[in-house]
Amino acid sequence: MNSPGNVIVKNTLRRCLDEGIHLSAPDNRAEKNKIDTPGDDGIDVDADADTIVGNKATVAGDAGTEVGDGTATATGDLIEANKITGSGSYGIHANAGGNTFRGNKATKSGLFDLLDDSLSGTNVYEDNKFGTEQIDVPCARLTPPGPAGPTGGCA
Repeated sequence: MNSPGNVIVKNTLRRCLDEGIHLSAPDNRAEKNKIDTPGDDGIDVDADADTIVGNKATVAGDAGTEVGDGTATATGDLIEANKITGSGSYGIHANAGGNTFRGNKATKSGLFDLLDDSLSGTNVYEDNKFGTEQIDVPCARLTPPGPAGPTGGCA
């Protein structure tokens, strides 16, 4: 979606060549969608103030959900209550700061269930369940505090 204010609800997307859902404008909502075997990301968020809630992504080629791509800003996004299984690289890839990740579950990802390489330290994580995580920030705010992970995390 490259226009604001859209609501994408209760869709089933299978074997997409690229992303299942790509949000490139602010103030969109993706809710209760099922995304199965997309070629790239299940949901790709490259804009501010989007809400991603209650979606299920399975066997994504890259990430189940990616927030920011290293060039696009993506702040103020809410990623909540999503279930991600079997992604090729990352369950959730946080490549931008200033976002909230709450109540998500990611398992069986190829590299990490959570990768935060935004280097901002401004993402907030609350009540998520990740089998493996790597947070490359000066100090991530994990609520409740979790294991430090492979990079040392925060004390």
